[in-house]
Amino acid sequence: AATETNTYARLEVIVDPGVSVTLVDELTGGHSLWNQLTEIKVGENAKVNWIQIQNLSQSTLGFFRTLVSIESGAIFSAVLGSVGGAKTQSRHEFILRGENSEIQVFGASRGVM
Repeated sequence: AATETNTYARLEVIVDPGVSVTLVDELTGGHSLWNQLTEIKVGENAKVNWIQIQNLSQSTLGFFRTLVSIESGAIFSAVLGSVGGAKTQSRHEFILRGENSEIQVFGASRGVM
């Protein structure tokens, strides 16, 4: 018999002021439950490109929460893709903390009936 796996993940990323970085978060595998909290803090005048691809097995229940804090002059761009899982829920919260802070969010999702 297959072993059921539950994943409870927490990812915290702190981007220093003025830094430019690309982050890739790939969620794959055969789990019974995947529960992930991602917290990203973007410093002043920093630039972050975040790519999250979720391709879990068709039997996985997934719950994903993202909290992003963006300081003055910082730019945060997200590309979100979701193509797997039995049922998934994604919640993304963005806080613009200063002048000229900016967010761009792009996403695509595919479900199976």
